[in-house]
Amino acid sequence: MPVSIQLMFANNTHQLSLDQASALLKKLHESQKARYESITNPERRNTWLLGRALLVAAMEYRYGCCDPASIRTDPHGGILLDDVAAQVSLSHSHHKIVISLSETRVGVDIEYKKKRGLLRHASKIFAPAESRHLHARLDAEQLDVFYIYWTLKEAACKASDMPLLACLQNACFDLQNYTFRLHHPFTAQDWCFMSAPVELKWRMALAIPGTRVAPRIECWQLSSDRQWRRFHLDQHMFLPATETHHAC
Repeated sequence: MPVSIQLMFANNTHQLSLDQASALLKKLHESQKARYESITNPERRNTWLLGRALLVAAMEYRYGCCDPASIRTDPHGGILLDDVAAQVSLSHSHHKIVISLSETRVGVDIEYKKKRGLLRHASKIFAPAESRHLHARLDAEQLDVFYIYWTLKEAACKASDMPLLACLQNACFDLQNYTFRLHHPFTAQDWCFMSAPVELKWRMALAIPGTRVAPRIECWQLSSDRQWRRFHLDQHMFLPATETHHAC
């Protein structure tokens, strides 16, 4: 049976109110209040809190209720919910936040496609074949290809509950043949990956361990009037598992 995944999107520029999020802060667990206070960058601190506000709104819409005090943060920054069966993954980039809700572990990552010195560092952060593929693309295509690789790798790390630097070069993707290979520290099991553009400036990826079957995905956007509206991701691609524990 395919995994069912709900993707809940919001823009924190106007669809999530910072005033409402601040009211939520009083209801969070003491460990989460302490984590909030430990974030020194004001923008990052606000985004962290808005992500929790989106989670509460998404859980209330999908499951009817959500106790803010049940939210926890795992050692690698992921989200746990006490006494709730739903598995949660959260990502945010440049005013856009996405949460995945599913019955099994899923990693989600979204990135705003801003220009950076990517070519100078590609050989250090990507596998050799990925770096060669990136350098071979036309200049106009390189930014998108870079973020396809990056989001797939970060989603894999989140799904495995591993820090990013521990597995960047150990999840290797072949975008020409729609395949991939994983090796240690990834476990030998089935995997499925999905990559898709979101609007014009974002790239998103999902990593689903334990299955080779493409998931059932529903996408919801929180509108400015606080209503959830369904939409479809276009131009998405799925990568079923090929091999694990082989060098890239």
